[in-house]
Amino acid sequence: MIDYEGLKEKLRKKGFDVDRVTDPAGTPIDEKIKPLVAVLNLLDYSSYNSCEGHPLYQTKERIWTNDLSKGHAKIIEEDENHFVLVYQGFKYVHDESPSVELTLTPEQKSRLELLLQNYNSKNGIKWILDNLSGLNHYDLKVRPVFPLEEMQANIIKISEFILNSHKLELDENLFL
Repeated sequence: MIDYEGLKEKLRKKGFDVDRVTDPAGTPIDEKIKPLVAVLNLLDYSSYNSCEGHPLYQTKERIWTNDLSKGHAKIIEEDENHFVLVYQGFKYVHDESPSVELTLTPEQKSRLELLLQNYNSKNGIKWILDNLSGLNHYDLKVRPVFPLEEMQANIIKISEFILNSHKLELDENLFL
C-alpha cells in the first residue's frame, strides 16, 4: 500500500501540492486519479492534465458548455465509445478512460513504456502511452475497453506498481 499522506508531504516539499494544483483551465485534480498524479510527479514525470474518467455523455456535456457551443471546438468523429474533436488546431480523442497527460524526456518515455509492458503482462487492465503531439507530450491512459468502474479501481494498482518500480531510486534520492 502507498503511504499516500507521506507521499503528498514529499510532493509538497518539492513544491507540488496535489490537493491544490489545477489544470490549465483551473479545474482541480479529480480525486480518483490523484494517487497516480502524485506518484508520477514525485518521480519527476511532469503532468499537466488528468482525468479520473467520466461517462462519455458527461464529458460531452462539459465540452459542449465550454467549447462546442461557442465555436471553439468541433467534433469530427463520433461513436458510442468515443468522440474526436479539434480544438485550437489539435485533435483530441475523448473516451471514458482515466488518464494523465505528461511531458516526458525520451529516457522517461522509454522507462515508462517498459514499466507498462511489464505491468500489462501481469494485469487484465491494460495501460497505454499515447503520443499527443509528435513531440514530448503523452497521455498515460487505460485502453478503453473496460467498464469505467474497473478502470478507476485500477488507478491505485498502477500507482503502486510504478512507485514500487522506483523504490530503490526513491530511497537513494529522498533519504540521503
